[in-house]
Amino acid sequence: MRNRNTIELLGFWETIYNPDFKPLEFEGFRKQAGLNSFVMTPKRWIERTNAIRIISKAGRYFPVRKIRVPHYRPHRKPFPAKC
Repeated sequence: MRNRNTIELLGFWETIYNPDFKPLEFEGFRKQAGLNSFVMTPKRWIERTNAIRIISKAGRYFPVRKIRVPHYRPHRKPFPAKC
């Protein structure tokens, strides 16, 4: 949740559908979003803004971190060069 567009979309939705949403907290997050030092977690978003759109649950083996790495395929030949 580091992208400025994501934060703005969530804030827009919450301002429309959530009467308990805290717009002042949202403005602080919106100003920081997009910076390299900005990190927003779903739990932090929910606690600080009283959000109802995001649901955050702990996994079976918390914390769970998945990193998707493309597979290395040495058997594939590269595309032929154009002449």
